[in-house]
Amino acid sequence: MACGLYDLLDWADGPPRSRAVNASPAMSTLVAKVTSREWDVATLMAKGLSNKQVAQHLNLEEGTVKIHLHDIFTKLAVKKTEPYLL
Repeated sequence: MACGLYDLLDWADGPPRSRAVNASPAMSTLVAKVTSREWDVATLMAKGLSNKQVAQHLNLEEGTVKIHLHDIFTKLAVKKTEPYLL
């Protein structure tokens, strides 16, 4: 199942794993794959923050944010260039 970052964030209203009990098996699998730190990054990116701003907010290096984004894209099986993603 491929979905965009907003799709995943829309589904996860609140702590992502707290809703996994009532989720479809495919969505539960995606939620289980995304780490807590990746959720932090994804949430801030969805709010419109830049990589640099996310890094500053989470006290990370900008390169670490990019790695988290890459991992999220890989786990969601989407291409970074898809317009609805970010």
